[in-house]
Amino acid sequence: MTSRLVDGALARALYFWITLFKYKHMYDINREKDESYEDCYVYKSKNEHGQVIVCEGYRTTDGYINFSFYITTKRKSGFQYGKVTGKDGVKSLLWAKKCLLDFISFSKRKFKGFILIVHPDDNRRRKVYEHYLIPLGFNVTKDKHRSLYMRL
Repeated sequence: MTSRLVDGALARALYFWITLFKYKHMYDINREKDESYEDCYVYKSKNEHGQVIVCEGYRTTDGYINFSFYITTKRKSGFQYGKVTGKDGVKSLLWAKKCLLDFISFSKRKFKGFILIVHPDDNRRRKVYEHYLIPLGFNVTKDKHRSLYMRL
């Protein structure tokens, strides 16, 4: 009985490392200047299901830096509030995290002293964002929206 438990745990660990290696070689991360907003930078790629995955970082008129991530099936439709549109699972989220890390390192030089904000759509996304972004140095606002922020 014990050997089967060890074999199962070993198989799960092996599967974890194989999938992690696969995700390490994922979609391209290219930051491009966009003219949609003042000081707007966009990361775009296509996932394995043909969906467009997008991360945007831009300076608002209030002087904050917003960062957003969304997945869409058509180039025209853009961000769809409150809808679950992704079919790629963790791989797209890992790509978005790498884009966020790249944007943070870029922003620390360009927007020194500004505040970077990530606004989750709903509680489910908020919990995931808190779990993965708080260890990176993000804090949670004390208002009803509970957005995550970081001083650059």
